[in-house]
Amino acid sequence: MLTMEAIRRSDMPGEVPHVLAQGDAWLVAGQTVLGGWLAEPLSEDFVAGLVLEYLARQNEMLPQVDGFLLMARDFFRKGEELRLEGGANNRRLAAIATVHAVEMFLYGLFESRDDLALSAFRDNGTETLGPREALGALQSALQRIGVLAAPQRLPHRDNLSALIGRRDGIIHRAHEISEAELDAGLRQARRFIERFAKQLLDLNLLQ
Repeated sequence: MLTMEAIRRSDMPGEVPHVLAQGDAWLVAGQTVLGGWLAEPLSEDFVAGLVLEYLARQNEMLPQVDGFLLMARDFFRKGEELRLEGGANNRRLAAIATVHAVEMFLYGLFESRDDLALSAFRDNGTETLGPREALGALQSALQRIGVLAAPQRLPHRDNLSALIGRRDGIIHRAHEISEAELDAGLRQARRFIERFAKQLLDLNLLQ
């Protein structure tokens, strides 16, 4: 089950659909007459819970997600984890991780939607756009394709720009960030990623 989940989350599903189909069939065939699954020394209820959760979520394993989007999800989760751990340094790291999450999400979005005609990279092909520049590029592209009506601004852009500024201050000048500022930044980043992942990619990326 773990192997199949790893394959679904990699870039391989399209190359080995027969492996996933056979694995799922084998997993279902392992069900006992009482409706559970056995895997000693674990309890039957525990194993059944794992298998049922896997089967329920197998279509949500994001097989279509590229590296940037997976990094966005992982950076955001790390930001939330650090916030819960508390402490000034963890808040700084959480703010940095949250900005990286937004940045990686934008790059993944650019690569996934050809109609945006955007790239994560500058013209030299080796340097990525900065997060503020990427936000501006997305706003212009969404206005061009009619998702936003000009001069309508990109939702959450101002709040995310403020968070990016806090991140820059942390990195370059060792600034602090308060719990309230971090909570607001995480909340706005989540709203932004969830909204456009669903609207433009039909993904529930942060679930």
